[in-house]
Amino acid sequence: MHLLFALLFGFNVINLPYVRIKNTDFISLKTASSILNIDTEVTDSSILLSFGTDNVRINPVNLTYTGKIEGTLKAIKKDSDNVFIDAEDLIYISGVLTGNYYYWDSRKHRIIESSYSPSIKSFEINGNVIRLIHNIDLEPATRMDNNSILIEVPYGFYFGPPFLYFDDVEFPLKSVEITYSSRGTLFKLNLRKKTDFESKSSTGLFVVRLKETLKKNQKQDQISRNEKSKITPKTHNKIDVIVIDPGHGGKDPGAVTKRGTREKDIVLSIARKVAKKLRKKGFRVILTRDKDKFITLGQRARIANNSKCDLFVSIHANYSKGKRAHGIETYFLSEARTKWERSVAAFENSVIKYELKDKVDERNILKWILGDMAQNEFLRESQDLAAFIQESIVKKTHALDRGVKQAGFYVLRGVYAPSILIETGFITNPKEEKKLRSKRYQNKIADGIVEGILKYKRYYERKYGRF
Repeated sequence: MHLLFALLFGFNVINLPYVRIKNTDFISLKTASSILNIDTEVTDSSILLSFGTDNVRINPVNLTYTGKIEGTLKAIKKDSDNVFIDAEDLIYISGVLTGNYYYWDSRKHRIIESSYSPSIKSFEINGNVIRLIHNIDLEPATRMDNNSILIEVPYGFYFGPPFLYFDDVEFPLKSVEITYSSRGTLFKLNLRKKTDFESKSSTGLFVVRLKETLKKNQKQDQISRNEKSKITPKTHNKIDVIVIDPGHGGKDPGAVTKRGTREKDIVLSIARKVAKKLRKKGFRVILTRDKDKFITLGQRARIANNSKCDLFVSIHANYSKGKRAHGIETYFLSEARTKWERSVAAFENSVIKYELKDKVDERNILKWILGDMAQNEFLRESQDLAAFIQESIVKKTHALDRGVKQAGFYVLRGVYAPSILIETGFITNPKEEKKLRSKRYQNKIADGIVEGILKYKRYYERKYGRF
């Protein structure tokens, strides 16, 4: 039967070990490496899958991947000595890297390998309209299943990301799951609530139109909620305005070395380079300071909010009592989990001594910083931005990847946009200090920051429906 199937339809079947957890199939990276010939490399902050010169890097924190393709994973599991990725995503990524048309058979838990190009040429979502372009011999059909619309395409195969998720609560689609079997492809459109739809078929084209729209009273309710909130809502899903914040300045030098290197000078130089590069890319860029001037932490947040910025990036250089510490780390605002994260935040927050005449309890300051997080709806976006920028800087500089971290930085508090703080290296490490003083190395850091922002922009705008 297997031979007849292969000869008649140009398909091959590959059986391999898998683990099923809560209705999801997982495949280990060891299996992918040995059976699919995919090279794998796992660190604390990323997972690299490669084949020849092509690669895809996965961020296990926010489940995104970048490289030859970009997207969002469904799930990752870890045990003591191995990493497991949901089978549908891993097989799709492996197919892209190797140049094979791989599909995960969700019914029989195996790989279907096709020698033919996909018969479903494209799957597009534009507003409330879903379009499938396909071979003319296919006959897609739709049916309702609770709060989901099922598009079944017998004997049709589509080669693309198996999972799409939509954060916008006003958008009728919550997510799309794409699964395969030897019977064909199933597109499951998961709705936020039951929605009327109509479908129309013509030669090589199948269209589904959702009839759900935001009613007038719902719009008014949304406006009322926004007016009550201190957060100014974004009126578009684009990344246009970016605030770059060079840390310290003026009477606050930041970290200072025995050679006289001052953090405030290093980060200002890097920030200027970042601003110049971003402006060439078409962004509107505001620097919180463009000279050696003291700016309070509160003023930096006000500059960001008054500009209605889409991103806020604060640039710093790290400090350690030991001279051996080195590498790059990027932070987003959340409660510190480790002693190191708390120590970095404490050092950067110490600038408050220049702003307050009276002595204050540092623990109360941190409590106040974190206490405002309920009004900050950008935690996930900040974490995503940190991941993209961290990965890109490490790639450009080849510095040690110390990962994405979280801590209570005063400068990030109250910024109503995705906001991060980058520690570009340890100024207290003589070798890294020398690099940080170098204009060439500063340029590499700036290139990494810009590349990370561009990747985040593509990810964000695609995620919020700009297909």
